[in-house]
Amino acid sequence: EGRGYKGKFVEAVLASILGGGMSSRLFTEVRERRGLAYSIKTSVEKYDETGYMGTYAGVDPKRVDEAIKVILEEHYKIANGSALSKKELNTAKEYIKGHLALSMEDTKDVNSFFADQELFLNEIKTLEEVFKAIDKVEIENVLAEAKKLFKPERLNLAIIGPYESADRFEKLLK
Repeated sequence: EGRGYKGKFVEAVLASILGGGMSSRLFTEVRERRGLAYSIKTSVEKYDETGYMGTYAGVDPKRVDEAIKVILEEHYKIANGSALSKKELNTAKEYIKGHLALSMEDTKDVNSFFADQELFLNEIKTLEEVFKAIDKVEIENVLAEAKKLFKPERLNLAIIGPYESADRFEKLLK
């Protein structure tokens, strides 16, 4: 969905829950518990008519298969209605709001925040209005968005590394 997607705040919270910082599911499971990646992050990118949610991971090439499996498991857990606590939801919301508030200390980010809305959307929201929209996101919204997004037929995988064939990775996506 593009920039004007009504569920963009839900997507942002979902991305934060998955890979939005040190308390996120992917950071905890992939990096801390299993030591599969040094760096891992989930983010949302929006364009005029389309967009995507993507997860990036810096992974040891010897353990890439395991890392992909664990990353997909975490995505599918949410899509399948896995327990999502109010605490986890609130932590994700505060992470987003905190980062956004800190970014407003930079004039360039302030310009981008308002210019993107002016150029690409029909309305301009203040920072406080964005915070209120994030606060309105509920657990059921996040679970519904995950169920919509995380389906095998919608997945794409890009890998940079010393691999001869894509076949082994295509099998992991099914």
